[in-house]
Formats: sequence, structure tokens, C-alpha cells
Amino acid sequence: MMTKRHKRKPELTSSQIDDLVARTTDLHNDLLLLLCELKSQSEHYNAVVDLSDALGRTIRKVSGDEPEWMDVALHQPLTPTAIQARGFW
Repeated sequence: MMTKRHKRKPELTSSQIDDLVARTTDLHNDLLLLLCELKSQSEHYNAVVDLSDALGRTIRKVSGDEPEWMDVALHQPLTPTAIQARGFW
């Protein structure tokens, strides 16, 4: 007897999008903590910034909205005080 293949959906549901945005935002906030430990000229710093940019692009593509944290200037060094001032901790 043949079994029916699971049909994949072309898009996430609204609740899945909300969950993805929340999880992605949490990951971004964790990345900010790493950035505080790195020199802004380092290869690792730039790699983390690239990852954060990719997370932002994903949120834009999936939700159609601009991530609330994308206005943070990641290309400039961040201090724990600056992160706290922006409400990420």
C-alpha cells in the first residue's frame, strides 16, 4: 500500500512567522554580547556582524517588516552600556 507524501506549504503561518521573528531577535541579542568582547577590526567581529545582517534579511523576507534592532549601528563598536541603553538586556 502506498503512503501519501506530506505536502509542504509554500509559506509559514502567521504564528510561525511571529515565533521565527522572536527567536531570531533573541539570537541577535545574544550576538550583541559577543560583539562587545571583540575588536571591531577583527575577522570574528565582522563574521558575527554578517550573521546579524543575514538574520535581519531573513526577518524582512519572511515577515515583510523591518527588524526593530536593525537601526542599531553594528558596524561601530558596541559597549555593554550602549546595549543596555537600547533595551537589549
